Amino acid sequence: MNKKTILGVVGVIVLGALGSALWDFSKPVLSTFIASIANLSTLGFESLRDGFYEKAARSLGRPVGIGYAITFILSLFALFSAAIFHVLSLSEKSKMTMAAKSYMMMCFMMAFIAFAQLSQRTYVMQLANYYELLEVRASPFMSDLEIKRTRALFSQVQTKKDFLIVTEILSKKLRVAGEILPKAP
Repeated sequence: MNKKTILGVVGVIVLGALGSALWDFSKPVLSTFIASIANLSTLGFESLRDGFYEKAARSLGRPVGIGYAITFILSLFALFSAAIFHVLSLSEKSKMTMAAKSYMMMCFMMAFIAFAQLSQRTYVMQLANYYELLEVRASPFMSDLEIKRTRALFSQVQTKKDFLIVTEILSKKLRVAGEILPKAP
C-alpha cells in the first residue's frame, strides 16, 4: 500500500471518531432544541401540546414513513433556495426585485414551517419510543393481562396527563423491580 492510501484510511477513521464524539455531545442539546421548537410551534396552547401525546399513542408500532423525508427535503430545498437568492443578490450588486424578495421570504418561511413540523414529528416519535421502551423493560415484571391493559390505556391517551399516568404505571413496575428508569423525553 502506498502512503496516500494509508493516510486516507487513518483520516477516515479519525474523522469518523470525531463525528461520533460530536454526535454524542450534541445529542442532548439537539433533543432539547427539538422539544423547544415543538413546544414553541404550539404557541403555548395546552390543547395543541396534548395533540403530541395523542399522536404518539396512535403512532406506536407504525413505521416513521416517508413524511420525515419529504419534510426534511422540503426544508432543505426552501433554505438553500433562499440562501442562493440571497447570495445572488449580493454578487450582482443590484437591488433585488420585489418578486425575488417575496420568493426569498417565502422560502425562509417554508423552511421554518417545515423544520417546526419535523421537530413536532420527532418529538411525537420520541414519546412513542419512550412508552415502547418502558413497556419492553417492564414486561418481564408484568402479567400478560397487565401488559394488555396498559397498552389499551396507552391507545386511549389524549393529553399529557394521560400519557404521564400510563408511563407512571410502567415506571412503578420498573422501580419495584429495582430497575433503572430510562430518561424521559
